[in-house]
Amino acid sequence: MFNNIERVVKKFVAGLMNNIALVVTICFAIVTLVLWFYSTENHDFSDLWLNLSSGFIASILTIAVIEYILKKQKAKSEEPLRLALYRDVQLFASRLISLWQEMYVQSNEKRDNISVKELFSKKNISAIYDSLDLEGEPNVIPKQNWFTYISNNSEDLIKRGNRILDRYPGFAEPELFQSIHHLVNDSPFVGALTMMNKLRLHDISDKFPRHPLLRCYTIEPNDRDYSSINSLFKWCREEYLKLEKVGCAYKIADKVVIINSNTPPNSVMTDQKMLEISIAYEKFVEGK
Repeated sequence: MFNNIERVVKKFVAGLMNNIALVVTICFAIVTLVLWFYSTENHDFSDLWLNLSSGFIASILTIAVIEYILKKQKAKSEEPLRLALYRDVQLFASRLISLWQEMYVQSNEKRDNISVKELFSKKNISAIYDSLDLEGEPNVIPKQNWFTYISNNSEDLIKRGNRILDRYPGFAEPELFQSIHHLVNDSPFVGALTMMNKLRLHDISDKFPRHPLLRCYTIEPNDRDYSSINSLFKWCREEYLKLEKVGCAYKIADKVVIINSNTPPNSVMTDQKMLEISIAYEKFVEGK
């Protein structure tokens, strides 16, 4: 029995130590009651309520000042970690934008300087799925096809995303963690892209004439995928505004900029190629 009472008392004391505002309020109430008792002869309760009101107002002001000071101190002490988190997430988001920006630029004949929000819309992502010829080449050095480029970039993004999840547990907002975890594990924006090379090697082994379209190698994003990516970009923009005055914070891109707009895209799937692959597919089925 005494052990139970001791545990309850220790728990109560620990709770008080973790709640400075409550301790201050209790102290003010006790001091006010003692002062009223020794300064009042007739112990009129109307005087007590007046003193309690004054003490309560003083307590509220004191608590507000203490909370403000503690909040400022906490924010200052967390600033280096906050900057590190933002930098890692900003690099992750920027590389993700660069990957899909290159897909858009090289698979769209009517290219415009659209916003990142427009790039990651169902309309434009669906157009990339229907028009990107994976046997073409992104405009990068060293020269490589889309299978290699997408595979390398998705693997890099997965490493960066998992590093964020490992480095900042319990510190970053749950919504940010959920978004990154979903993108690197399940989403066609990152995680599902890693299956493309495996499918391609399987097709080569079986001599299967699969259409080299993005749609034929991975599933199209759903509402949760778009929600996760919008949540990621929203966090980056809001966090940048908070850290901008501190310095050392870089902004993620707002626009998809086409550097060589006069250079035609080199990975647009043509009708002629689609027809040839369709004929090859029909022959493959007939030969089975």
